[in-house]
Amino acid sequence: MLALRGLKGTKKVIAENAGASLYDIVMVALVEFHTKMNALDDDIFAIQTEALDRVEKDFDGLVIARRRTL
Repeated sequence: MLALRGLKGTKKVIAENAGASLYDIVMVALVEFHTKMNALDDDIFAIQTEALDRVEKDFDGLVIARRRTL
């Protein structure tokens, strides 16, 4: 399991909406879900579509994660 907490200072926001965020985490893009119970919605699909377009041009890979809530 990869802990994204350690990347907090290095994440640069590329795009975000109510359901998800797209970050640049140095050569790799990160999509992080924010919806309640990480339910898939139109916002998440919009960010994922943007992520896939950008990864083809600007990144070496894509990580998809959920925001951990306690």
